[in-house]
Amino acid sequence: MSHVTWKNVPTRTIDVCGVPFAYRELGSDSGVPVIFLHHLMAVLDDWDPRVIDGIAAHRRVIAFDNRGVGASGGAAPHTLEEMGRDAIAFIRALGLQQVDLLGFSLGGGVAQMVALQAPDLVRRMVLAGTGPRGGGGIDEINKIAVVAYLKAALTLSDPRNFLFFPRTPEGKHAAKDYFSRLKERTENRDKPISLQARRAQLQAIRTAGLSTPDDLSVIQQPVFVANGDQDLMVASSLSADMARRLPHAQLTIYPDSGHGGIFQHHRAFVPAVLDFLADSSDERPKMNTQTMKALTFKRYGKSPGIGFADVPRPTLKVDELLVQVHAASVNPVDNMILTGIFKPILHFQLPATLGSDLAGVVTEVGSGVTRFKPGDAVFANIFDLGTGAIAEFAVVPEHLAALKPANLDFVQAASIPMVGLTSWQALKERAKLRADQKVFIPAGSGGIGTFAIQLAKHLGAKVGTTTSTGNVALVRSLGADEVVDYKQQEFEKVLHGYDAVLGTVKGDAIEKSLGILKPGGTIVSLVGPLDAAFARAKRLNFVLTFVFGLMSRKIMRLAKRRDVTYSFLFARPDGAQLGEIGKLLETERIRPVIDKVFPFEQAKEALDYLAQGRSKGKIVVKMY
Repeated sequence: MSHVTWKNVPTRTIDVCGVPFAYRELGSDSGVPVIFLHHLMAVLDDWDPRVIDGIAAHRRVIAFDNRGVGASGGAAPHTLEEMGRDAIAFIRALGLQQVDLLGFSLGGGVAQMVALQAPDLVRRMVLAGTGPRGGGGIDEINKIAVVAYLKAALTLSDPRNFLFFPRTPEGKHAAKDYFSRLKERTENRDKPISLQARRAQLQAIRTAGLSTPDDLSVIQQPVFVANGDQDLMVASSLSADMARRLPHAQLTIYPDSGHGGIFQHHRAFVPAVLDFLADSSDERPKMNTQTMKALTFKRYGKSPGIGFADVPRPTLKVDELLVQVHAASVNPVDNMILTGIFKPILHFQLPATLGSDLAGVVTEVGSGVTRFKPGDAVFANIFDLGTGAIAEFAVVPEHLAALKPANLDFVQAASIPMVGLTSWQALKERAKLRADQKVFIPAGSGGIGTFAIQLAKHLGAKVGTTTSTGNVALVRSLGADEVVDYKQQEFEKVLHGYDAVLGTVKGDAIEKSLGILKPGGTIVSLVGPLDAAFARAKRLNFVLTFVFGLMSRKIMRLAKRRDVTYSFLFARPDGAQLGEIGKLLETERIRPVIDKVFPFEQAKEALDYLAQGRSKGKIVVKMY
């Protein structure tokens, strides 16, 4: 007998109060079954086989056409309440005492009705691509659908191309794969949805959008809420609002995806659902008492014990955001922290989470937060806060966050904060760089260099840099005016008449750069030596202030002889500055430069790759 999958599982019918309901059932007979409730204008064949088969590999799955839909008889009702009652009647007709529900889009609204009307029937729920009744914008579904259908008619395509997936290269590729999967079943396909059912469902959704919000606090079941960050039909902020109002909910927002985010990211969604449904614990912990995966280190030194650990999901203060991290970038300081060199300055409670640059979606806000709301896509740097970014979630103080530039994806946005803030504070604040001045930015193809060159050009300066032969074209494309191939020339013998130097290279490069500066010029060093002014700004004790003064004594003396100034810069997180940087990115005056992207499970390898010192731009860890 052939293996039963969504491609060949037979369609059955069952009498529900005199009306035949069509359904399909597959998977193990043991355990609590999972009832699938499908989306607006969908029939059985519109379920993604990868989602159905993936869950059916471990659970009993039952998907059905509600009354008046597809091969089921009767007329489709005009309200979610009636759809919920029909779903309850179907479940009970099967003789089931308790079920798990997976509702997508309209099905998510129906699932909420089932939980409200028959709470003892439901053990756990997955609500995907859906929001709460009475949520803003849901009542606009008619207009959204009309626009999508017009675009589909003009392009001879399925409207879900425009409703389910973003019109990006990745989104278009995901849509193509999705529709290809829907065609895998070639025999005994379901009947298409009728015009009556289409109209009834649209009316039900519009009515729900205009209704008084339900009291979701009475739903005591654990709930897994999921959506795409670019959902046109149900904004991710509505899904986040729903998760916040459900007492025992967890929220996942999939990056760079739309209403069909669970299909685009089925490889991540299916295991997450299985893990969620497999938890048989009677405890129903709130979201902020659960654990999360994070990349941590246990000690300083040559064997820091880097690895993944399950750590408590952070709790919020009144002025903080909980961000589901979609991407985090690594910086040289991350590897330096591991050595213990910054122990007197940066205080971590070990084991500690690594990383400081992140981009993600706000899932929860403190009571005092006014500028952000759940569902907002943000980017931030949380350096020197004792917490880390290479984790599933991170806490970000409100004043350190900025809205993610709309034209950047999460990987691109995560590459920016540290290099952007460092360049901004070094060139604009410390060096006070002006138009027609000259600035030397060595290592122009690195993470800092690729951003700083572009910012300096935006400020109107002329830029000199160093790089290897293979990267000359890259730094010139970023705007560098004088490029020294360090494999063939020594920069201090070629460059002269500069107003400022951004110190990015260790060793004797800082001392050598004194010779290319005009009198009155300035050096802003990111690599040391540390100075007394830095110690005082950090409010360090007298001993450290004295020690740092000694460390910088030689470079200070040499700088004074040439009538130039020297200072060490430790960039500080700043949401307002990051917002200004975001404007430059949105107008494409500056573009991200990314060398390599590592999956979350290879975050340690990302740090190892960074330590080689050969990257062209930034290195980013992608969580999804």
